[in-house]
Amino acid sequence: MLTKAYCIEFCGKCMDGEYNIETIRVDFLKTHEEIKSKKVVKLFEMTQKWGAQRKPVIIDSSTGVILDGHHRYAVAVQLNLEKIAVIRVDYIDDDKIKVESRNQNKPFSNSKSEVIKMGLSEQNYPAKTTKHIFDFEVPDIWINLEELS
Repeated sequence: MLTKAYCIEFCGKCMDGEYNIETIRVDFLKTHEEIKSKKVVKLFEMTQKWGAQRKPVIIDSSTGVILDGHHRYAVAVQLNLEKIAVIRVDYIDDDKIKVESRNQNKPFSNSKSEVIKMGLSEQNYPAKTTKHIFDFEVPDIWINLEELS
């Protein structure tokens, strides 16, 4: 059995019983948080150096709202990629997925449904407002940028 870190094959999909990594159209994704420009610049440079996407974006399966990976998404947009590797989760109904504040001095009191509502709106929370906790580790992957173009 393949380990999670090497789960992706050239087709961009695999199933290991915990989650499915797949490539989907970039324009399906929706943000709920702003990004930090300096982080995007650094990640953009590294992504070009690698010539590959190295981590999937975690999204709500029904809405396409990004839960983890806003900076990876921004890099994909800057690179004009058509597709991006994602893990889809049942965000609202999966009790094992939690959302909390990244700032201990400023608790995040909103619910998962509020995160989805923000993602479907024209607004975003400030960068690094939410932290999502999953019952799996986000795996390392390697998908060549040519396969995502």
